Amino acid sequence: MKITRHISKKLFVAAIASSVADSIGISLLYPLLSKESLNQIGIHGNWDFLENNINAIFLAVAISSTIFKLWYSGYRSKQVYLSTALETQKAYNNILELPYYRHLAISSGQIISHLTDRSNRVAGYKLQVTALLSAAMSIVLTLFITVVVSWKFTIAACALIAAFYISAFRTQKQKLRTLGKNIAHNQTKLVAHIQDTSNNIIPIKLEGLQNLYGASFRDINHAMRLNESKAYFLTVFPRQALEGFVLVFGGVLAMIISRDPQTLEQYLPTIAIFLVALSRLIPGAQQVFSSFAGMQADKKGVEEFYTFVDETEREQSLSQEIDFTHSIELKEVDYGFDSHTDVLKGVNLRIKKGERILILGESGSGKTTLALLLMGLLVPKSGAVFIDTKILSESEHHKLRNLFAFLPQQIYLNDRILDDVVSAKSLAGGRIMKTLNNLAVANIADRLRDVPLESRTLGENGRYLSGGQRQRLGLAKALISERPVIVFDEPTSALDAENEARVLREINDIIEPGKTLIIISHSARLASDIAFDKVLTVKQGAVQVRHSDPLSTLSNK
Repeated sequence: MKITRHISKKLFVAAIASSVADSIGISLLYPLLSKESLNQIGIHGNWDFLENNINAIFLAVAISSTIFKLWYSGYRSKQVYLSTALETQKAYNNILELPYYRHLAISSGQIISHLTDRSNRVAGYKLQVTALLSAAMSIVLTLFITVVVSWKFTIAACALIAAFYISAFRTQKQKLRTLGKNIAHNQTKLVAHIQDTSNNIIPIKLEGLQNLYGASFRDINHAMRLNESKAYFLTVFPRQALEGFVLVFGGVLAMIISRDPQTLEQYLPTIAIFLVALSRLIPGAQQVFSSFAGMQADKKGVEEFYTFVDETEREQSLSQEIDFTHSIELKEVDYGFDSHTDVLKGVNLRIKKGERILILGESGSGKTTLALLLMGLLVPKSGAVFIDTKILSESEHHKLRNLFAFLPQQIYLNDRILDDVVSAKSLAGGRIMKTLNNLAVANIADRLRDVPLESRTLGENGRYLSGGQRQRLGLAKALISERPVIVFDEPTSALDAENEARVLREINDIIEPGKTLIIISHSARLASDIAFDKVLTVKQGAVQVRHSDPLSTLSNK
């Protein structure tokens, strides 16, 4: 994957221009030296103008160079972070548009890591690329200046710096890549562990698992930080070693030259220039190395991020509507989550508009999978899906979703759902009011209708509500929708038997004639509360359509 193609060409040009501005400073050393010194080192010319105006020239160049570098710093950071923001948005949109079966293979921790940690690594990678380019250009320009003074000293300096950093690069490249891969893996594990902690805080407290969870967090976090510390050390080690060597070598050289005054006078200007040059070359070389090392460490995470940005398997928008006037039908449909196992086999089923359907089966039998096929969230491995006798192609299955309102078994509530219900209460429509009142949700809406929008909250995933309140609010959200088919997956699992029967009767009464109702449950007693047109029993991958008493159906298992 060529990651640099995601970086603006204008940013590359600006990085080069910045390195030119940064390198002008060393060229100002020349006129600051005496004519005699310049002539000694082989630079001849008429320096009278420079000597007479040196202060003005130095000030003008220094101010111009500083202003440009400051502008570049702001431009660079803005371009990097704004472009990363756009790419992160694209990655997020691609995640939303992934087929549902792909979501089943991706954990929420992975998604969060990709949109947070990985996107931060992308921004860091871009900054490192531009810093590497700028530093490399500064090195080239500095060497160009020093070679005019003494090509021998220039070759010696290049050889010294190159030997250190090439050696460091060859020995540390693979280590840095491995460390970067481990850091990215640990980051994903850490996010998943934090999510697990938040979702299970009640059992953690009740069962006294704080120490166990704390130890797991410590192990993951320690491993990640240890890898980060190793990567940092490998990055800064070459500069510290090189600076130490130059310091010792320079001290020995100074001791030798100082013994002969003539030699000292002859080489002092050249040595002064090269000391200044080295003060630029070593940080520049370190910047090149550290940027490259950082790129190696971040490469795995950046590549993972761009797999989401460049994702090509997307579903079309729900803007395409589909007519539903008669029925939805499955013919000889097979489905499995992998190529070896079929969850459903040879399903033949026809649901007419306005019917009441009960899907029964034990846990894991494939009840919800059948509903997901009907809703177009899953595509059959084989067989066909018909809508009003029209067969749907594989690319058209997503159109079915326009027909369905769905209440999953695990209800996720957020403040937007609360706002929808509060808004529905404000409309005071007869059907909406009846829905809210019968489900005992109206009191929630009343209590929060006059609360400022920014203060309305259910807590994360509705944690401020009881289980029954959460379920009723979810039911209300599904029932006030305008979709022609409503699917409830275990809609009364959080209710006691008395409330279960009452809520089911209210659901049946509230749903308008012509709307299709599908209820998924493991309990056959639901059939005593609603007169279902069909009872589907899912067992061992097969779907049996029955019109008889479901109690007798399940009792024969």
